[in-house]
Amino acid sequence: MAKTRLINTKFWTDTYIQQLDTDTKLLFLYLLTNKHTEICGIYEISIQTIQFETGLTSDRLSKAMHRLSDNSKIFYVEDFLLIKNFQKHQQSNPKILLGVQRTLKELPCSIKEAFCVVKDNNDRLYIDYDTLSHLNLNLNLNLNLNLNLNIPKGIQIESDKSIKKDILVLQESEPKEKNSAKKEKVEYGNAEVNQMLGTIKKLLFLEDFKETKEMQRNFGKHLVNLKNKLGQEEFRDRFLILGKDQFHLKNMGSLQYLYKQIKGFVPLQQDNSIKSFT
Repeated sequence: MAKTRLINTKFWTDTYIQQLDTDTKLLFLYLLTNKHTEICGIYEISIQTIQFETGLTSDRLSKAMHRLSDNSKIFYVEDFLLIKNFQKHQQSNPKILLGVQRTLKELPCSIKEAFCVVKDNNDRLYIDYDTLSHLNLNLNLNLNLNLNLNIPKGIQIESDKSIKKDILVLQESEPKEKNSAKKEKVEYGNAEVNQMLGTIKKLLFLEDFKETKEMQRNFGKHLVNLKNKLGQEEFRDRFLILGKDQFHLKNMGSLQYLYKQIKGFVPLQQDNSIKSFT
């Protein structure tokens, strides 16, 4: 169903908007008008969706998101976006107010808490912007330009951690003694697959992959065969390059995606179209 969102013509003459670069203007306007918006000003949207619908590269999108968040225009937590003062720019009537209350009520409890959604004396929900403004946006957004704008649920990478060659050990484990008293658990039915997928989990800080266990075993075998075909060094380098790209990193929790990207690997081109902000 189509939605109506009001944008005042003063948007383009606003002093804040005028000092923004083209990418950030586009992003801000998109965030105000896209089909995923809710009348309360908080809605669920993934970075991948934003990137696809705006056409911005991951690097340009990251910089634009940072600028809006640093200026407290937006807040982004767990794939939920809050646009500050969004409601003030929409029509105010009883139907709209009911819609605001409904959408605020339907938010997950963790998001209500993160965005300081509280009740007033009349038991109505509202966003406490005074409290919200004191949040550390970089911690809540986890938008580190050097790392992880596109970290999906299940992947937790701290700001001081990255995929580095010195820890990238996608290789066969040392032969184990046959008479060992304790045998290592083979979760995926094959020791080599177990080693491969266990290493990937550690490198990406994954709790689990997106596929079912059966599919994990199948694609684990495919990845092992691909590693043997490409060679240890080539396989490692392709994995490393994919892991440094924010778009690919978001999807590397899927073994099917990872296998397809490593198999059909195309060298990534760096986008240097934006050097800095004015």
